[in-house]
Amino acid sequence: MRPWLYEFAYLAGLAALGAGLGGVFGHAFAGLALGLGAVLGTHLYRLGTLYRWLARCPDKPPPRAPGLWGDVFARLARPSPLDAAGERLPVAGDAARLNRLEQMRRDFVANVSHELRTPLTVLAGYLETYGDLAEALPPRLGRGIEQMQAQTARMQNLVNDLLLLSRLEIDQGGEDHAWLCPAKLLERIAGETRALSADRQTIAVEGAAPGLTLLGSEEELQSAISNLAFNAVRYTPAGSRIVLRWRREAGGGVIEVEDDGDGVDPAHIPRLTERFYRVDKSRSTQSGGTGLGLAIVKHVLLRHDARLEIESGPGEGALFRCAFPPARLSGG
Repeated sequence: MRPWLYEFAYLAGLAALGAGLGGVFGHAFAGLALGLGAVLGTHLYRLGTLYRWLARCPDKPPPRAPGLWGDVFARLARPSPLDAAGERLPVAGDAARLNRLEQMRRDFVANVSHELRTPLTVLAGYLETYGDLAEALPPRLGRGIEQMQAQTARMQNLVNDLLLLSRLEIDQGGEDHAWLCPAKLLERIAGETRALSADRQTIAVEGAAPGLTLLGSEEELQSAISNLAFNAVRYTPAGSRIVLRWRREAGGGVIEVEDDGDGVDPAHIPRLTERFYRVDKSRSTQSGGTGLGLAIVKHVLLRHDARLEIESGPGEGALFRCAFPPARLSGG
């Protein structure tokens, strides 16, 4: 059977099964949503399988998968023509092959993340409609729809972060860099952080020199600093204090996000900017984070010739410092 025929039959069968099961219990629309959820979950599982293979086992045969996924797996597993011809030195060949695999991984994540946006949008739309009718549904079904809405929103956030990270990796950037005022940027981020905190923490802005400007992308820097501030809200207890700070140093300019929360064991700090790395998996899942925030921060700073410095310890709070070189500062 051709891959696209297999995929069509698979999707139609799962959706029909969900609708049929829902019809048996008098909730055909809920069953259809269940079928769509099963389709999406299966594709996410296959995506995870291929991602793990690309990241950990580039020299091993790929896992077998049916339909369009089998075609994708087979294409990624094809040996390079240069490798087959044997025209390169082993060391140079290995480096080139790893670079190609890394590029394929980036393209794959970007393409699949983009394709996932449509089914997620459809699923979220139907769930929102069912949520509006929650009062007419049995309590048990209403709770299920509420949980599905929460998980769908979480997957949408994950896809958005994956797309942003892919763009930061592939696009060289620099086209939208301009002189901006970090003091105003921090005030805006502080307002958004207070809305997320809902008065559970105290949010303050300190040392924001209005005359000191920074050369960079306002959109990218807002994304990076917001990630740091929102993480502080998610991972600090109620009553904590979070400070956003902008100041000049001898070695350049510094944007800091500091909190007096529980802190992080120094053993975890070298790995905090890795994708999906979590110090406490259970707490991260409950907070709704995607595990990509600090990876996005790292890539944004690299595009601004800056670096991320982290200072923390158990019970000592955490300080995230974004250090920019003097060449990107003006005034003040």
